[in-house]
Amino acid sequence: QLISGIADAARVEAARSVKEIEDGARAEAEMRANPLIGIAVQRKENQFTSLTNAYARSFRELAGRAAKKQGIDLKEGVYAAMTGPSYETPAEIKMLRTIGADSIGMSTVFEVIAANFLGMKVLALNVIANAAADRHGGVMKHTEVLAAMKQAAPKVVRLLQGIIEECGNFSS
Repeated sequence: QLISGIADAARVEAARSVKEIEDGARAEAEMRANPLIGIAVQRKENQFTSLTNAYARSFRELAGRAAKKQGIDLKEGVYAAMTGPSYETPAEIKMLRTIGADSIGMSTVFEVIAANFLGMKVLALNVIANAAADRHGGVMKHTEVLAAMKQAAPKVVRLLQGIIEECGNFSS
């Protein structure tokens, strides 16, 4: 299972850089829900999904090899999820940075939880589309995100092609 998303850089990252997610954090007070609520209790066993290897180390290593072969600087980081559809406030960014977030977005973590619940191994990537609210220097606009994604697309395609090639050499 490959999951990707768009994120703000909580730490100093270049726009249009690609980051491999090594771990995720949910701001539960903000999100108010886990995608497994009401579903997990229907199981007789294994109602509590372990997320200790939610972002499969073996897949992250595979992506790292692919990135190296493609000449792409792929960093790992912790991704924090917030609900949208709004950008985070500077105070929220500060809070998330304090708990270890390197990038922040409005998706990904929910999908990773559901995929792990279903027994899937996950590789998650995100493209850093813009600086975080406290470093942005102006009103945040979706057009900036779209422009950054358009610029990052060739790099992301090369990386995904490299990952697919590496899959031919992979055994879990």
